[in-house]
Formats: sequence, C-alpha cells, structure tokens
Amino acid sequence: MFKNLFKRNKIRVQLIEALNNEEFGLVKLKPEELPSSFDRPTTMHIEGEDWIVEKAEPVFAEEFIKEGKLVLWLKKVLKMDSQNIRYPIPTISNDLPAINTHQLFHDFTLSIHEDDWRQIEFLPRGQLPLMQEEMKMVEEILSPENDPDFDSLNGFDRIHVRTKVNRQLLSVPVTDFIQSFDIIEKGNLAINGYTGFVEGGFAFRSPNRVYYGTIRDDHILELCLDEFDSMDEEISKLLSQYDLLLVCWCRGTISSA
Repeated sequence: MFKNLFKRNKIRVQLIEALNNEEFGLVKLKPEELPSSFDRPTTMHIEGEDWIVEKAEPVFAEEFIKEGKLVLWLKKVLKMDSQNIRYPIPTISNDLPAINTHQLFHDFTLSIHEDDWRQIEFLPRGQLPLMQEEMKMVEEILSPENDPDFDSLNGFDRIHVRTKVNRQLLSVPVTDFIQSFDIIEKGNLAINGYTGFVEGGFAFRSPNRVYYGTIRDDHILELCLDEFDSMDEEISKLLSQYDLLLVCWCRGTISSA
C-alpha cells in the first residue's frame, strides 16, 4: 500500500461493469484501501460486494495516486451454495509458471487460461507409473461409481489437483525440435489475467499444431499442446522420436505412438 506516497486524501474510482462496458458507480477510496498494482487477478470488496478486477487504468499505484483517479472494469463474484458448486473440468495442475517481461520469441503470443496450463502435455515414458496413479484420481471424477446418471456436460462435483508428476521433466533440444517438426512461427506464451509472459515460455506453430511450454539452456523442459483432437503422423513421430507419452488429463487418456 502507498498511504504516504502522495499527499492526496482519496482516489476517484470510476466503476465499469466489464460485461457490458457500462459505468455503474463512482466511489472515492483512500490509497491504503487499494492494492499496490492490478498486474495480476485481483478481487475487491466495494460497497458490500466482491468484484473481480478485469482491467485497471492505470495499473500501478504510483500512477493512480499521483493522478488521483482510477478506472476499474469489474465482474461481480457470484455467491453460490457450496453444495451445488460444479466445476467445468475434472483436474488442474498444482502450480503455474513464473511470469516476467522477457520474450524469447516474437512472431505471435499464445494466451491460455490458467486452468489450461499443462492439460495436454508430453511426458517421458519412464513417468508412466506416476501418470497412472494421478490418472486414477481423475478417472474417479470422470466416471463416478455412485452416480449412474452422471453427465459431464453438467460439470463435476469436485476437482483433482495434480501433484505427483513434476514440472520440467524433458530435455529436448530446441533446434532439433524446430527442424524436425517444420516450425513456421515462434512465439511467446502468456496466461490470461497476468501481465507479462511465462518465464522461458514459448509457443511454436507447425503446419498442423500449436505447441507451448518452457525452455532453459536451449532445451525444451515442458511441452504441451494447445488443442488435440486425434492422433496424427506428426504427433506419432514426436512420441517416437523423444520416447514420450501424450497425456490428456481432462479426458483421462494416456497415448503412445
């Protein structure tokens, strides 16, 4: 907080409903009632209700305290009965990558939702026992034994947070991958709601696929797919060439070449 940064009593905060882009209120808040920045997902309590900040101008406290004004685009947090909460996906990874301002490549930016991080990923074949342990937990959510009428279109009653399979297990030479799979565009990776780019992140576009992951010391440490519908020659070649398996966590599948 920046209580004493400037001699200004209150900040004029314009409130805009993010869904329809319409102003619905104007409040005056003390600097210490506002966060130091809005460069990551932020929830605020305003006039008795919780709101998610979708966008802020300016982003940083130094600026909006100096100017004395701030514009917030907000989305109301809906209150739900915890017994009726349904999750749209059955599993997520237990961690997210670090974010910074450095870009490895510049052809384009692939932005993914944080829940999509490592949902379709390539892992070393030697990790199969751990994959199977983790997948068993996912399968119990995908096909609950005590609910014969279960329909995944209605969502899931719980979500499994994966912890057994660690990040950064690969060591695929970047140059070799680019040449082997006819990469036509080399971009960077971002996560929706976070300012900046994934540290060491990349997004590679081949004629058929978009891959993403992280790189260190000219080697791919994590390799994922943005989308996957069915096995093709390109994916089969990748699995064979680097002795990998393709795991689609939300579908409950582990595929080999």
